[in-house]
Amino acid sequence: MPQRKRAGAPQVPTIRAVSVQRLLERIDKDDEKVAALLARHDVALAGLIDPYAIMPLAHYIALLEDAADLLDAPHLGAEMGSCFRPADIGPTGLLFSLSGTLGDAFARMGRYLPAFQTSTSSGLLNAGDHMLWAYRIHDPRIWPRRQDAEYAVMATCELIRSCLTSPWWPVEVHFEHAAPADVGPLRRLFRAPILFDQPTNGLLLSRQDVERVNRVEDRDLMHILERHVTELLQVHLAEDSFTGRVEWLIAMYLDKRPITLEGMAAALGLPQRSLQRRLAEEGTSLRQLLRDHRTRLADARLGEGRGDVAGLVQALGYSERSVLSRAYRGWTGRSLIRGRKPVRAS
Repeated sequence: MPQRKRAGAPQVPTIRAVSVQRLLERIDKDDEKVAALLARHDVALAGLIDPYAIMPLAHYIALLEDAADLLDAPHLGAEMGSCFRPADIGPTGLLFSLSGTLGDAFARMGRYLPAFQTSTSSGLLNAGDHMLWAYRIHDPRIWPRRQDAEYAVMATCELIRSCLTSPWWPVEVHFEHAAPADVGPLRRLFRAPILFDQPTNGLLLSRQDVERVNRVEDRDLMHILERHVTELLQVHLAEDSFTGRVEWLIAMYLDKRPITLEGMAAALGLPQRSLQRRLAEEGTSLRQLLRDHRTRLADARLGEGRGDVAGLVQALGYSERSVLSRAYRGWTGRSLIRGRKPVRAS
């Protein structure tokens, strides 16, 4: 298979190291076990003084997972997210909280998130009478990532509340990981129905909440913040590939509708031939991306030991198990019941 061409893109997904600050508030930095944990994930406390320092995203997510085990805090991510402040993600968070509507806020977050965290997509999708805010890390090797997902979704709830003057709760909460043994604490934190094993992490919002005008924007201040975050974003522009956008759309819609070139092009506002050409320039095609996504999703679920093959058939956009079984053997050379266990990225 040809390699995707992403000239100038970072070799590994990254995140601003300041993200670790919220975790540091929960731990005893003088504890020998904690010190060993930070060292194992290449986290130097001195380096966290710089708000623009970066670290590998895989190290950060693995750190959260290990910290949850060390602290015996299975809901660590969500608890951290409940203390989130807009400034925790720098100018992107401030732009969100100062936006006139939640629709404008999420549009800015989707545009500028790569300045804070790469190889990640977020944005609003139509969901009937509602809107779905979706958050997803592209790299399937970064797994497990439950703590990051629960942190990001809860933190986004707090971001939304920073825009509003009245109490607010989501219509639904979605997570891509399986349900934990005890869902009670999450239900109490989110105060909304929670769905697991979803195509993406996210929040279901009322369209009225998204479109309501909450404030008059300070245009001068917004311009200053947007100029600053745009400068930060320049080094990550290569990451904003058409491959990444199509991968995200596949993940969003695979279990809901047929994935076609026509549908993908329409979602991106491009002619079909233009999308084909852009993907070819990046060394891939819609057919290859769809196959890769289905293989990764099947391997991830089978590797976790989930026995719900019927659910996997639906999630991969097939109508029958036999069709999926033949396709999976063609992709991997293995039978469906011998899926490999995914490895954590390093």
